[in-house]
Amino acid sequence: IVGKVALGAGIAAAATTGAGTAGVLPDAMQHEFARAVDPIVPFGITDPQPGPVLGPPHVDPVTPDVGALREAPPTTVPAPATTEVHATTTVGAAPTAPPPTEPVRVVPAPPPTTVPEREPEPPAPTTTVKEPERPATTTTRPPETPTPVTFTLGCAQNAAAMSVTCSWTIVVPTNADRYLLLRIGPDGNRTVGEFHDLATSSFVDVHVVAGAHYQYMLVARAPGSTANVGRSPSIAVDVVAR
Repeated sequence: IVGKVALGAGIAAAATTGAGTAGVLPDAMQHEFARAVDPIVPFGITDPQPGPVLGPPHVDPVTPDVGALREAPPTTVPAPATTEVHATTTVGAAPTAPPPTEPVRVVPAPPPTTVPEREPEPPAPTTTVKEPERPATTTTRPPETPTPVTFTLGCAQNAAAMSVTCSWTIVVPTNADRYLLLRIGPDGNRTVGEFHDLATSSFVDVHVVAGAHYQYMLVARAPGSTANVGRSPSIAVDVVAR
């Protein structure tokens, strides 16, 4: 019995170190290890003396020597390692049910707000401030001395030509040095003749047109002045076609 216990202790030690599993024990110990362990592990154990497959060894019902058992060191036989193989089968994932949707609440749009049209406001009254009227200023001029009529003048259209002949009396003012024959017509105011010979008493105006109205006047002027010192009456002539 003590030998069997010792053998069991050796077998346990071999299992602990993995030597028995690797098949490197002495043939006798490897054979006993294979007979003891092979039936209870899922993998094969090397047996140098293979024999018929037997069931677990028969143990005689002999009362062990309690003292010997007490003297033998405790042995621990580790449970054989097992490898679990989990077969995983990937099956198409079940369709995920959509999350429950809440009913959509339709909120009616508020009716359009109509803003009443405002009547245009009348324009603000404008106040016009009138400046006080200023008194009109009156410029007092000395009375003009009218030019005295000192000669007589006569003008008429010529019968044979398109022209007008003017003649006057010789009355020379004491301070006059020239005569001027003035004409007013469609072409404006013009001086048609200037005479420094105070003995001149007539002039023929050939620059007239048929159908025009003319007025003639003879004036006398002082030396270096534009003021008249004598004049004749204004004579009107209507020129007609000849």
